[in-house]
Amino acid sequence: MLYSISRVLTFWLLFSLLPLSSGLAFEGVRQEEVKEPPKPKLTKPPKMLKFIEAVYPATALKDKTQASVEMLITLDNQGNVTDVKVTKPAGLGFDLAAMEAIKKFKFSPAEVDGKPSPIQIIYVYNFIIKEEVKKPDFSRPGLGTISVKGRVREAGTRLGIAGAAVSTGKTMVSVTADKRGFFQIRGLAPGKYRLLASSPEHQKLDTPIEVKEGMETQIDLYLQPLVENPYETVVRGERFKQVVTRYTVQQRQLVTVPGTFGDPIRVVQNLPGSSRAPGILGVMLIRGSSPQDSKTFIDGVEVPLLFHFLGGPSIINAQILDKIDYYPGNFSARYGNASAGIIDVKTKNTSPERWRGSTQIDFLHSGAYIEGPVTDKLSFALAGRRSYIDLLLPSVLEAAGQESLTVAPFYWDYQIKTDYSLPGDDRLSLFSFASHDSLTVVDTTGSDTEDSFSLKTRIGFYRTYVKWLHNVSDQFIFTLQPFYAYSLFRMELQDINIDNNLLEWGARSEVEWIPSKQFNLTLGMDARYSNPKIKMKVPAFTDTKWPGTWTDRGGSNFSDEMTTIVRTIDGYLLAPYLTATWKILGNLQLIPGLRANYNYYHSGGNRFCLDPRLVIRWILGPETVIKAGAGLYSQLPDFQYFDEQYGNPDIPFQRAEQYGLGIEQKLTSVIDLDLQAFYIYRYDIPWMSDQYRGEGENRRRERFAPTGQAFAFGMEAMLKHQVTRSFYGWVAYTLSQSKQKMRGDLPWRLTTFDQTHILTVVGSWKPVAGWEMGIRFRLVSGNPDTPVTSSTFDADTQNYKQLTGGISSIRNPLFNQLDFRIEKSWTFQYWVLSLYLDIQNVYNAENQEATRWDYRFKYSGAVPGLPILPTLGIKGSF
Repeated sequence: MLYSISRVLTFWLLFSLLPLSSGLAFEGVRQEEVKEPPKPKLTKPPKMLKFIEAVYPATALKDKTQASVEMLITLDNQGNVTDVKVTKPAGLGFDLAAMEAIKKFKFSPAEVDGKPSPIQIIYVYNFIIKEEVKKPDFSRPGLGTISVKGRVREAGTRLGIAGAAVSTGKTMVSVTADKRGFFQIRGLAPGKYRLLASSPEHQKLDTPIEVKEGMETQIDLYLQPLVENPYETVVRGERFKQVVTRYTVQQRQLVTVPGTFGDPIRVVQNLPGSSRAPGILGVMLIRGSSPQDSKTFIDGVEVPLLFHFLGGPSIINAQILDKIDYYPGNFSARYGNASAGIIDVKTKNTSPERWRGSTQIDFLHSGAYIEGPVTDKLSFALAGRRSYIDLLLPSVLEAAGQESLTVAPFYWDYQIKTDYSLPGDDRLSLFSFASHDSLTVVDTTGSDTEDSFSLKTRIGFYRTYVKWLHNVSDQFIFTLQPFYAYSLFRMELQDINIDNNLLEWGARSEVEWIPSKQFNLTLGMDARYSNPKIKMKVPAFTDTKWPGTWTDRGGSNFSDEMTTIVRTIDGYLLAPYLTATWKILGNLQLIPGLRANYNYYHSGGNRFCLDPRLVIRWILGPETVIKAGAGLYSQLPDFQYFDEQYGNPDIPFQRAEQYGLGIEQKLTSVIDLDLQAFYIYRYDIPWMSDQYRGEGENRRRERFAPTGQAFAFGMEAMLKHQVTRSFYGWVAYTLSQSKQKMRGDLPWRLTTFDQTHILTVVGSWKPVAGWEMGIRFRLVSGNPDTPVTSSTFDADTQNYKQLTGGISSIRNPLFNQLDFRIEKSWTFQYWVLSLYLDIQNVYNAENQEATRWDYRFKYSGAVPGLPILPTLGIKGSF
């Protein structure tokens, strides 16, 4: 609510100021759902009961050739081998020999959630030419004493490697490290040995040691990680799905997408349904809607923005993230007060086991992160970042001899999270985070006159929540999350002054009941108290407009007179909701939901509405799912529409009907296809009105009425290659159209951010360990624009006024851009060093973002987007 005026003024400000400057400078993406029962857990791994030695290929044996064959083994719920596939062949007859032997292996049954279950494992069969060696005499005294003791760790992270194999080379004495990587070898005779350590996820290590009589040798073994983990145990299990479409971005892979500066949140802008925002605006535009129609959350707490000014990074450190859920539409009843889409950023639990951290420096900002345990139950994480464009830009412009007015952004953010483990599986979390942005004008023209341009802008927010997770039983889970929120927007632009503050208190509580795998039920409540405080000194306007709202022609007309507005408002929002998932007939899922919305503002009265929702998923087989959804969605208009003087206290909730139909198809083991069609109809959108309400002395112009309508329809496609050892990528395409009209007597016109075609191609490749390179290519329809046909001179104001053609009847040229990223990492014993180069707009395409006219509206020029922008960064982590 606080930022409706702020957005309009900021957007206008940025577009009008930028041309003045001559120097301004996956596992991957997958579809999941809102609520689901606990993930399937491997409670008992399979153990080998019967080993069959493979026949050594004669030619290889003669040449003394050794090899390793990697295979994917499928076991049934009794531990029998049902299928063997070679995933890393060795040739020379090794592959066939290994397969024939493994088909005769016998394992104990694996258990998932305590029950025997089929499973897939990666197994490496090593062909080693054995030599006759003298084994140690284990009958001698001292057999039970520890000869070698140590821990197997991962280089760089220093984490213990569970299950690592440690052996003494030719003596064939072998042990397995425990779950924290510790191992012991007993009874070795004094002498020199080769200590061999291996893990499926790491490179082998061969190091010399010496065992002395009566002494214990201690050693830490650091193994280098492989490019990716190719030996991951795969557990096949079904999970509840509660939405038509949900894209989940996992943090640990998606920090390498080109053009995102290593920012996982920016990856969301490359997914289906997400329109391209103008280069300097860090906003989310979903299915042709306006920014305020979608909502963003961090751990379920709403935030006003996700990105810093001028296309900067997201407002939260990537290392504190767990995943990002992106819903382009048909989201569940757990979310409300939005008519377009939802982005919910989820942070990870802090580590109670070890200290870890990182620091990063690039041309835009510097940041640091640290995480670690305080006690065995208490842990915390701390992150912070500060930009320095405002410090460097004046010096750069002066050194270049450029005289200009340039917008200089400055931003900082921090996050502090603490987790405490309570008895049982309960958990208590405290999370506090904040973001701050400001803009100033750097004047290198040398002007010190009174007409010199001045600008000061600040926008920021602070959030704190406490979350209690209580496992009542295996079937009941209770969560309670109270929060505190403060937001501000302040601007001084010449004679204009705006000081807006918003204080909020609220809480979310949920009870989840999971009686079986076929049914679950969630009952929740959102409650919020809002207290906006507004103080503005702005140009005067007609009595039918609130400053910053648009006219029918798509612009704001202010006079030369100034007016002052002061407001303090109290309001409440209560929203109980219910969601359920019911599996019937084995392969049909029904997911109904219901959300009630009650709002009260002391100047705007009461509002109430119900939002029923339904999603259906029909599982045709393990590779095909048909999905459909329909529902009502309500959004509270910004508070200025309720104002007694400039608004209409009777404005209702803005409503939207959303419909979706699609299919998910697994094409190969690593390639998935998702297709869906959507239709959205929005109504009761507040717009200016010349009508009157009331009788007699109470008769007055209503100023705003719920007469606006909008619709959007289209198709979205996602072809995704999941993360493998060396590659991940996707192709996302959206075909859509969105239109609106603000009164029934007006024609339909394209919305401001309508983009007919949106094509994004992303690919990232790891050719060898330590190197990664990738590209991102975007091809997008230009945004709608209104042509200026001529102008007329107004003698009263002594200014020219533009005459325009049809609103949104033309488009900016097609947008196209190629981004490239390359990174080199060095893994040392205790830490990892990374050096990366991220280049936006590699071939320096001149993309037009807007049009700028001279004062007579006779000559025009394009306002270009960002030029080629290389960013070199360095990052160290431990």
